[in-house]
Amino acid sequence: MNNKKKELLVATMFFLPAVVIYSIFFLYPVLSGILYSFTNWQGLSKTIRFVGFDNFVELFNDRLFLASIKNTFVFAILNSVFQNVFALILALFLDVKLLGRNMYRAIIYMPSVISSIVVGFVWSYILNPTIGVNQIFGAIGLDGFSPQWLGDVDLALPTLVFVTVCQSVGSTMVLYLAGLQDIPVDLYESASIDGVNWWQKIRYITIPLLAPSITISMILTTIYSLKAFEIIFVMTQGGPGNATETMATVMYQYAFRTGRFAYGTAIGVILFVIVLIITVFQLKILQKREVQY
Repeated sequence: MNNKKKELLVATMFFLPAVVIYSIFFLYPVLSGILYSFTNWQGLSKTIRFVGFDNFVELFNDRLFLASIKNTFVFAILNSVFQNVFALILALFLDVKLLGRNMYRAIIYMPSVISSIVVGFVWSYILNPTIGVNQIFGAIGLDGFSPQWLGDVDLALPTLVFVTVCQSVGSTMVLYLAGLQDIPVDLYESASIDGVNWWQKIRYITIPLLAPSITISMILTTIYSLKAFEIIFVMTQGGPGNATETMATVMYQYAFRTGRFAYGTAIGVILFVIVLIITVFQLKILQKREVQY
């Protein structure tokens, strides 16, 4: 018993700091946020009054918030699909023996380690209608082709998706590359002997055995997309005409621009629930497609 008690004491000493840090920086903010969402907290006020579900009822009658839900889901779907498709294609091409492939991998991966704020500012200049890429179109004779990339209601959100994919596709590609390294080469060699072509190998060997990596990548990109804030805020601040307002940007506006912290926190709680539900749903659906080898 003495040895078991000593082992338990040593184990507790090792995991206790992690539990304390987790509780202070994650568990407490989450629980306090849920509590504040049911109040009229204004951030600096000393008196806090419990208002029940009033904040949530008001939110679902708020046109700006309802529009942000639609934009959030459109952004998340487009970003998750395009990012995973392009990342998988890049991973397949850079998994073969290719001169300088490590350099290509590094170049594609590099934007994902740069701050999203920096990426947003750089792309804002690139897409600026007076000093950006439109000037290049004019120089090569395409004067009539000068879209307002961030100023057009129909173009702004797809443009943000494009920028986000360009930044993050490298990190997703690395996940797929790691999954490809784990697939036995013997399977491809046996398939070649049986006369299987390249596309059939991808369809019947690579994709099924890459299912665990697809599951992880889809979940991570979806979570990131639903919570996306920095690039959207830097490049459009939700404009033009609320066309790129997402739940994260609306939450920021209500909490920090109007001082309605409880109202903004209620948006955060709804976003947390949405992310949790979608993640669990994705996990159950995608894990069914995973195969063992």
